[in-house]
Amino acid sequence: MAAASAGLLRGATGFGSALVIAPVLSHLLGPQQAVVISLMIGASATLFMAPRHRTSVNWPVVTSAGLAGLVLLIPGVILLRLADPEIMKRVIGLVTLAAALLMLLFHARSLPSGPVPQMLAGALGGLLMGATSMGGPPVVLYLVSRHDSSEEKKANVIYVVGLLEVGALVLFAISGGIEMASLRLFALFLPTFAVGMYLGRMAFGFIGERYRSVVLVVLLLIGLIAVWG
Repeated sequence: MAAASAGLLRGATGFGSALVIAPVLSHLLGPQQAVVISLMIGASATLFMAPRHRTSVNWPVVTSAGLAGLVLLIPGVILLRLADPEIMKRVIGLVTLAAALLMLLFHARSLPSGPVPQMLAGALGGLLMGATSMGGPPVVLYLVSRHDSSEEKKANVIYVVGLLEVGALVLFAISGGIEMASLRLFALFLPTFAVGMYLGRMAFGFIGERYRSVVLVVLLLIGLIAVWG
C-alpha cells in the first residue's frame, strides 16, 4: 500500500515518494536502510519520468540547485551514519512537516530568484537527501514558488530531486551502504510502485495549473502523518 501511494504521489507531482515510504521503512528496518531503499525507488522513478519532461526543464535553475545539492550530499550521508536511529526517525517526520508549513507560508508569494537562492535551496536539499532521503521539500519549495507553468515546475522538480537521489545512491554504493536485503526489498516494492506512478502520471493531466496547491496539501498531510504516525 505504501509503495503504491508513493508511486501515485511521485507520478502526479514529480517528487514525494520518500515522504510516503521512508517513514514506514524507517520504523521497520531502521533509518539507514529506509534511506537506501527510498533512494533506489526515487531514482527508478526519475529514469522513467525524465525523458518525457526534458523539453520543459529550465536548465540554469536545475544546474545551480542540483550541483549545490550534490556538494552537500556527503555531510548528509555522514550525518546518517553517525546519528542515533531514534533521532533520525524523528528528523524524517519533522523535515516533512516543516517543509509543508513553509510552503503554506509562502503560498501567496515567490521566494527570491537568482543563482544564490537556487544554490541554497539545492544545498539544503542535498544535506537532507543524504541524511533522510527526503531532500525534496526544500528544493520543491523553491521551484514551485517560481513563476513557471505547472509543466515547467514539475520538470524542474523531477530533474533536481532525481539528480540528488542518484548522487546519494552513488555515495552509498561507494561506502558499502547498500545491502543485498535492500536490493531484494527494492525489487519487491518496484512493481507496485510502478503501477502507482503510472496512475499518478495520468492524474497530473487533471491537476493542471492546480499543481502548486496540490503539492502544498500533500506535503502538509504527509508531514502530519509522519510526525504523529
